[in-house]
Amino acid sequence: MSLPMENLTRIQSPPAQAVDTSGQESWDSIETRLGTRLPVDYKDYISVYGAGRWADFLGILTPFYQFRHPHAVDYFEWT
Repeated sequence: MSLPMENLTRIQSPPAQAVDTSGQESWDSIETRLGTRLPVDYKDYISVYGAGRWADFLGILTPFYQFRHPHAVDYFEWT
């Protein structure tokens, strides 16, 4: 685990059961569809915390997250 992730987990304990940390697709598959590599820190964060919100304000989604807002475009079109 990277130093920033170690510091974050000291400040805020990870959830007992992280939400949507992985899916049927692998990171390699996701990155191939996006046409770019995702930051290692982001993938590390997702593996520890998963999808969710911080302070009922900042939402963190993952490519594995199942919920889609009816008015939102597909995740992969956001790039």
